[in-house]
Amino acid sequence: LDKLRFIVENSSPGMVETILNFCHYCLNDDALVDEINFYGEKGIGIINASPLSMGLLSERGAPAWHPASDDIKKHCREAAFHCKSQNYRIEQLAVRFAVGHPGIATTLVSTANPQNIRDNVKWALDSLNTELFREVLEILKPIHRETWENS
Repeated sequence: LDKLRFIVENSSPGMVETILNFCHYCLNDDALVDEINFYGEKGIGIINASPLSMGLLSERGAPAWHPASDDIKKHCREAAFHCKSQNYRIEQLAVRFAVGHPGIATTLVSTANPQNIRDNVKWALDSLNTELFREVLEILKPIHRETWENS
């Protein structure tokens, strides 16, 4: 996020029209919310990518290559298990949360499975399960806004 801000602050006005950011507006890390007004004031659109935090917020869990710490992975697994125990998929909660901010123009997801896209569209239109949302945020609280370095 700091690098994106630096680029915008050091570019001519109008040079940057849109920013794309991964994994910073999702259940475990919503740090992008602190930057929304900055981009809005400059007329820059925001694309939020990876509402599942590159698989952390999924029933199958993060892939082996995921750069998150073991502690982040552990808390995300606990949150996914809690959702499953409530007969609710964490993916559903994560997608609904990610598309809910009016200052974010687009949320980008990727999958090789067409059914996942259909599910994401359905979940984006569902209402947020606020009770489960609060419970999941409590589970994720110890690692809230922790991130990792991308190489």
